Amino acid sequence: MAACPYGARHFNWGEPNIPADEINPENSLFRKQAKDEGVVEKCTFCIKRVRNGKYPACVEICPVGARKFGNLLDPESEIRYILANKRVLVLKQELNTQPRFYYFFGV
Repeated sequence: MAACPYGARHFNWGEPNIPADEINPENSLFRKQAKDEGVVEKCTFCIKRVRNGKYPACVEICPVGARKFGNLLDPESEIRYILANKRVLVLKQELNTQPRFYYFFGV
Protein backbone atom coordinates (compact mmCIF):
# COMPACT_ATOMS: atom_id res chain seq x y z
CA MET A 1 0.00 0.00 0.00
CA ALA A 2 2.81 2.40 0.88
CA ALA A 3 4.60 1.85 -2.43
CA CYS A 4 1.93 3.60 -4.50
CA PRO A 5 2.79 7.30 -4.84
CA TYR A 6 -0.62 8.05 -6.37
CA GLY A 7 -2.90 6.94 -3.53
CA ALA A 8 -4.50 4.22 -5.66
CA ARG A 9 -4.06 1.88 -2.73
CA HIS A 10 -5.41 3.30 0.48
CA PHE A 11 -6.99 2.11 3.69
CA ASN A 12 -10.67 2.85 4.29
CA TRP A 13 -10.72 4.17 7.84
CA GLY A 14 -14.46 4.82 7.97
CA GLU A 15 -17.72 3.91 6.36
CA PRO A 16 -17.96 4.87 2.66
CA ASN A 17 -19.16 8.38 1.91
CA ILE A 18 -20.36 8.07 -1.68
CA PRO A 19 -23.77 9.51 -2.64
CA ALA A 20 -26.23 6.72 -3.42
CA ASP A 21 -26.84 7.99 -6.97
CA GLU A 22 -23.12 7.62 -7.78
CA ILE A 23 -22.77 3.99 -6.66
CA ASN A 24 -22.80 1.42 -9.43
CA PRO A 25 -24.38 -1.83 -8.17
CA GLU A 26 -22.62 -3.83 -10.88
CA ASN A 27 -19.90 -5.97 -9.30
CA SER A 28 -16.80 -4.79 -11.11
CA LEU A 29 -13.37 -3.68 -9.97
CA PHE A 30 -13.43 -0.67 -12.27
CA ARG A 31 -16.81 0.78 -11.29
CA LYS A 32 -17.47 3.22 -8.46
CA GLN A 33 -18.62 1.21 -5.47
CA ALA A 34 -18.91 1.69 -1.74
CA LYS A 35 -16.11 -0.23 -0.06
CA ASP A 36 -16.33 -1.44 3.51
CA GLU A 37 -14.58 0.14 6.46
CA GLY A 38 -11.22 -1.52 7.18
CA VAL A 39 -10.57 -2.55 3.57
CA VAL A 40 -7.57 -1.56 1.45
CA GLU A 41 -8.50 -0.35 -2.03
CA LYS A 42 -6.79 -2.29 -4.80
CA CYS A 43 -4.72 -0.85 -7.63
CA THR A 44 -6.38 -1.03 -11.06
CA PHE A 45 -3.08 -0.35 -12.85
CA CYS A 46 -4.67 2.86 -14.17
CA ILE A 47 -7.09 0.94 -16.37
CA LYS A 48 -8.34 4.10 -18.09
CA ARG A 49 -4.76 4.98 -19.13
CA VAL A 50 -3.99 1.43 -20.28
CA ARG A 51 -7.16 1.28 -22.39
CA ASN A 52 -5.95 4.44 -24.13
CA GLY A 53 -2.58 2.90 -24.98
CA LYS A 54 -0.60 4.45 -22.12
CA TYR A 55 1.32 2.88 -19.26
CA PRO A 56 0.06 3.07 -15.68
CA ALA A 57 1.21 6.34 -14.07
CA CYS A 58 3.70 4.63 -11.73
CA VAL A 59 5.39 2.88 -14.68
CA GLU A 60 5.51 6.00 -16.84
CA ILE A 61 6.91 8.30 -14.17
CA CYS A 62 9.45 5.93 -12.57
CA PRO A 63 12.76 7.81 -12.94
CA VAL A 64 14.94 4.68 -13.10
CA GLY A 65 12.65 2.40 -15.11
CA ALA A 66 12.28 -0.07 -12.24
CA ARG A 67 8.63 -0.80 -13.01
CA LYS A 68 7.60 -2.70 -16.12
CA PHE A 69 4.13 -3.34 -17.51
CA GLY A 70 3.09 -5.25 -20.57
CA ASN A 71 1.08 -7.88 -22.37
CA LEU A 72 2.05 -11.38 -21.26
CA LEU A 73 0.39 -12.78 -24.39
CA ASP A 74 2.73 -10.86 -26.72
CA PRO A 75 5.90 -12.96 -27.22
CA GLU A 76 7.78 -9.87 -28.47
CA SER A 77 6.97 -7.67 -25.46
CA GLU A 78 9.55 -6.37 -23.01
CA ILE A 79 7.80 -8.10 -20.13
CA ARG A 80 8.07 -11.50 -21.84
CA TYR A 81 11.79 -10.89 -22.43
CA ILE A 82 12.27 -10.09 -18.74
CA LEU A 83 10.41 -13.22 -17.64
CA ALA A 84 12.49 -15.38 -19.96
CA ASN A 85 15.90 -13.85 -19.25
CA LYS A 86 15.95 -12.45 -15.70
CA ARG A 87 15.74 -13.99 -12.25
CA VAL A 88 12.05 -13.67 -11.38
CA LEU A 89 10.29 -14.01 -8.03
CA VAL A 90 6.56 -14.51 -7.53
CA LEU A 91 5.28 -14.09 -3.99
CA LYS A 92 3.36 -17.07 -2.55
CA GLN A 93 3.33 -18.89 -5.88
CA GLU A 94 2.94 -22.16 -3.97
CA LEU A 95 -0.66 -21.14 -3.09
CA ASN A 96 -1.57 -21.68 -6.77
CA THR A 97 -3.44 -18.37 -7.08
CA GLN A 98 -1.95 -17.82 -10.55
CA PRO A 99 -0.41 -14.42 -9.72
CA ARG A 100 0.46 -12.04 -12.53
CA PHE A 101 2.69 -9.71 -10.54
CA TYR A 102 6.41 -10.50 -10.81
CA TYR A 103 9.51 -9.19 -9.10
CA PHE A 104 12.74 -9.45 -11.05
CA PHE A 105 16.38 -8.82 -10.33
CA GLY A 106 17.86 -6.25 -12.69
CA VAL A 107 21.32 -7.76 -12.77
